[in-house]
Formats: sequence, C-alpha cells, structure tokens
Amino acid sequence: MRHAKDGFMAVKLDMSKVYDQVEWCFLEAIMHKMGFYSIWRNWIMECLRSASYSFNINGEVKGEATEIRMLSGMKISRHGPSITHLFFADDSLIFCKANKDQAKELMRVLPVYALGSGQVINLDKSSILFSKNVRAENAQVEKQVLKLGKQGNNAEIVALAMPTYTMSCFKIPSRLCKEISSLMSNYWWGETNGKNKIHWCSWRKLIQNKNMGGLGFKDLEAFNTELLGKQGVDELICQRSWNRNLIFQTFNTKDADRVLSFPISLGGREDSHFWIHGIDGNYSVHSGYKVLMLHKANKQERIQNESSTSWDNHTSKVWKELWRLKVKHKQKIFLWKCLNNALPVRDIIHGRIKVGDSICNRCGEERETIEPIFLNCEQAKLTWKLAPIQWEGMMEQHGCFRRWWISITEAKHRPQGWQHISLTVHILWQIWKERNEVEFNGKKYRPWRTIQKAMKEWLEFGEIDKVETRMSTNETEALQLHHQQLRSEFGSLIFSIGITRDKNQPWLGIGICLTEADQGSKMGWALRETSSGSVLLDEAIALKLAMCKAANMQHRVVQFQVQNEKLLNHIRTKQVRDIILATIVDDIVQLRLLFHMCSFCLVQNDKNQLSSKLNTYALGIIFDEELSFP
Repeated sequence: MRHAKDGFMAVKLDMSKVYDQVEWCFLEAIMHKMGFYSIWRNWIMECLRSASYSFNINGEVKGEATEIRMLSGMKISRHGPSITHLFFADDSLIFCKANKDQAKELMRVLPVYALGSGQVINLDKSSILFSKNVRAENAQVEKQVLKLGKQGNNAEIVALAMPTYTMSCFKIPSRLCKEISSLMSNYWWGETNGKNKIHWCSWRKLIQNKNMGGLGFKDLEAFNTELLGKQGVDELICQRSWNRNLIFQTFNTKDADRVLSFPISLGGREDSHFWIHGIDGNYSVHSGYKVLMLHKANKQERIQNESSTSWDNHTSKVWKELWRLKVKHKQKIFLWKCLNNALPVRDIIHGRIKVGDSICNRCGEERETIEPIFLNCEQAKLTWKLAPIQWEGMMEQHGCFRRWWISITEAKHRPQGWQHISLTVHILWQIWKERNEVEFNGKKYRPWRTIQKAMKEWLEFGEIDKVETRMSTNETEALQLHHQQLRSEFGSLIFSIGITRDKNQPWLGIGICLTEADQGSKMGWALRETSSGSVLLDEAIALKLAMCKAANMQHRVVQFQVQNEKLLNHIRTKQVRDIILATIVDDIVQLRLLFHMCSFCLVQNDKNQLSSKLNTYALGIIFDEELSFP
C-alpha cells in the first residue's frame, strides 16, 4: 500500500453492546459441571445444533443480500481478493479508500447497521489508521467526516498479537524482528499528537526477566528460534513410538540407546519427549526462551562483573520482592520506573531532550529528581510525618531512592512488615499523583489529602485480599470435614514404607508395613529390587509398589507414609525434571485415582519401625515375601 496509487484507511470500530458467542462444547461442559441431567443437556444441545438462520423481511424469508459495491475495500496484493471488513467479538475493522466519498458512505451505513443490529458504536474508543501514501491534509478531512479524532497506531496490533504462527514456521529476518520490536516499544511508551514519547529505558532492559529488573517483553529473535525448535522435538516421535532412524541420525550411539531405554509407564503412558528445563518435562516455547535468555544474561553478566555495584548485588532479590507485593499492577510498574530512573520528572526530561526547566515547580529551589519528589522536599517530608508508619531510621538513605527502597524492604521481617511496605507503595503512588496535579492542573499540594487517599486505597485493597483468603480457608475446612467423614465411614489403613541399599551390591531392600488406625501392625512385605542409584528414585519405586499392593487388596481409604519430602512435592505438583522419575510419579498419580481417598504423609526415618527392619531383612531374600502379624 505504500507505493499504491490510491490511499487506504482502516477504521477500527468499538461496539458498546456486543453479542458474546459461546462455543457449544464449552456450554455443554459447563452444564455437566453444574450437575444438569444428561437428558436435559441433550435436549439443549440438540436445539443448538439443529438451528438454522435466514432473513425475515416483512414476513417473507429472504436468503440473499444485494451487493452494490459502495465501499471498494482494500487489496493486500495485486491479484488478491478485496477485503472490506473484519469482525471480532467487540471490535470491527472496515477497509476502504481514503477519500471523502467513501468516508461519507461509511457514515451513512454505520447508523443503519446500528439500528438493525441493536449495537451502539462508541466513536470515542474507535480509531482510524491511514496508509503511508495518504497526505496529512486528506487524512484530516476523512477524520472530520467520520467524526473520529483518534488516530490509531498499528503498533497496538503488533504488541498485542505477535506473528506467532509465522514465527513458528519460518526464520524471521533480523531486520524485521527489530522493526516489530521498535513498534512494540513505541506503543509501550505511548505517543502525543502523533509523535512518540521518550523511551526512558532501552528495549534491552524491557526484554529482561521481571526478576532481573525488566518487564518480560519478548526478544523476538530468541522467541522465533524457540518456536522453530519445537518442530524438531516433535519429529522425534512418530506414530506413538520413537523414530529410531531419526534418533540414530541425530544422536551418537550412546545417547540414542539412552533415549530408547526410557521406561514404559504402568498407567499406559505413551512414549514422549522430555524437556529437562521444563517444570513438568514438556517442552514449551516459554521454557526454551527462558533458557536462551538466561544464557544471554549470564554472558552479559560475565562482561559486566568487574564493574558491579552494591545495587547489582541486591537487584535480583529486589525485583522478586517487588513483583510479589500485594498492590495493584500499575503501582508495581510505577515503582519499577522509580527504581530504573524511568519516571518522567523534570530533571530527567531536561537531560534527555533539553526541553523545559529542571528546577522543581513546587519549591523552586533544587532540581526535580526522584529523591526530592518522594523523600527530600518539604512537602514530601510533611507527608511522611503525617503517615501512620514512620521510616525515621532511613534518613541517611534519602540521597538515593534505590538504597532507601532496599532498606524499606528489610521491614518484611518484622510483624506486619509486608502490609507496611504495601502502604508505603500506596503513599508513593499518591505523592506522584499529587505532584502531577500541581504540575499540570495548577492545584495546591495538600499532604493530608495524600495520606488520606493512600490509606483509603490501601484498606480497600486489603479488604479484597481478606475476602479471597477467607473463601480459600472455607474451601479447605469443607475438604477436611469431607475427609474426616470418609475415614469414619470406611476406616483408614496406613502403609509405612522404608528402603535401604546394599553397600557392596546394587540391591535395594524395601519394607512395607500395613497398620490399621490406632491399632498394631497386621501385615507386611519384604521386597528386593535393583537399585537405580538415586535415593529419590528408589523411594518413588517403593511407594509405587506399596500402592500396587493396596490396590490389589481393594482398600478404599489409605494413607502412605514416606520419608522423602522432595518426592511428596513432586507428587503434589506433578512437576519433575527427570524422565525416569517423571514416569514413576505419573504412575503414582494414576494409582491414586483407584482409591476413594488416598493421602501421603511425611515421617522421620526411624530404624526401630517395623518397615525399617523389613527392608534390612529384604536384602537377604531371593523371592519377595508377604508376612502376617497377629
């Protein structure tokens, strides 16, 4: 469109009233979850699936619409189809030539559409985008005809919907990635009167992980690489089995044999690839991107290691604590800007573009930097004196906002420390808002009003958090009551498990002891297996065998006592980085479904327990033994 003869425009319409469509399969799943009877669900779904639509005009069915081509649409290529519109849930895109006639025709059609559909077009939120060959004076005429003062920016589309599909199929040129990144950066920092605002931080800073001081934007080149990498991993598995030819072509003989030796799951789990950098063994673009960016960060850290400062030593800890604060997300972004010197105060603006005065507008004495605004000026000092929390011991840190904030975060160790830190963020936020009222609206700064607003907002946010916590507590209490009822109805059986390894040979002794609640031991097993060489994996194998014994005996309410906390965490989260252990944990999770109620309990290793004596005994046997105790 840049070199085409005719200029084009795209009008983005925002609908105030939208008919939200719901997928039928989702509706059916919701009805099933809510407990609707199957016959009723089938009736409803049959009504939906058998519906047909037609136009009824003055009592007559009309199935056709006449096309008069008053809006010519836009072609992406010379021989491609002409596109006139794209409809989404609450947005519509209209494409046409950028001239006065088509603008008038569009304004004639829109009220007719609104009257017929019942939808209302919100012109305040609607916007218009012109191709590059449209002159500024012509664009202004079209905007006046369409009554749209807001000119859109295609960076919004790029920032919110990256070309993920294209990047997963092709290697995108580095130059194009830089252009898209530039558009995203421009959109993030915003624009005024058609001109981009100042970029207070570099794009390299924004693409860093949040825990490293960035905002987590995508490095498009790295993201493109990881999307393409997913294709290579998928090809290793063919028709639910390993692609042996490709594996031997890709890996050396030793590694290929290791891949092909991965165990088959007891629960029928199919062979699958396992990504050691993922929390659950599945390759994801996010985990691959994270590994690649970590490699880049480590490389950059080695280069900058010689010039590190005390701030650099605290940086990772500071960012982690910032993002876990219980405040609004916009307040976290505000604090992030403060710590990165990215807040548009007078001194920073004057230093970057040499516009305006760097002197503070409130006191008229010193340069307006972050420290005077929030800590050192008389208005700020008075504000903190009125605050319900006092940071008097931090006075020596007022010369540097970063050092002051690091000292503030140390308060998390005292009673109600996190609440005090959250209130501090609310006060900083209100100080900044009051500063902007003085700067742009000429209002008088009132410290008491700042504290009043901060306290009100902090208390309201705290009440919301309490409601969510109370709801979570009620759900937990109801679940515990349900478990108690099950135990009283069926009785609870406890399986104690212990293992030991032979010091001279690769044998694993497993002792399993079955005990009824509040009674003595009634049954036990002594099993001998080959040790895997890993204590964690041996514990998992022993637990799996104990659950098989319990399932064969058809017990309904059981508890398994294990001695490895890591194993319990893996079962609870289902997140394992080792392929063999992941298979065993998956078996344990599947076996758990065979019981009416199954729980796991962490216990200390006690050599006097019967299970510990049984596992030592098991090292000397040839065949597994089942023992009964009177």
